[in-house]
Amino acid sequence: LKVRKQIVLDGPISCGKSIALAMLVAWARSQGWIVFYVPYGRNWTHGGFFYKNPQTGLWDTPIQATKILQ
Repeated sequence: LKVRKQIVLDGPISCGKSIALAMLVAWARSQGWIVFYVPYGRNWTHGGFFYKNPQTGLWDTPIQATKILQ
């Protein structure tokens, strides 16, 4: 797997994180990127479980993945 840079968007309530993210999504789409926008990421990290594939070492969230694909 190729390692990619990750960016964390952090700040106090009402500082503009959601607006900045929405603008980044709009820019990426205008550049022809396929964007999978998840404005409420908490739904993916709560109410399910994580499974680590022993062969790949990657983590999966089968319940959350099923919900998003429905």
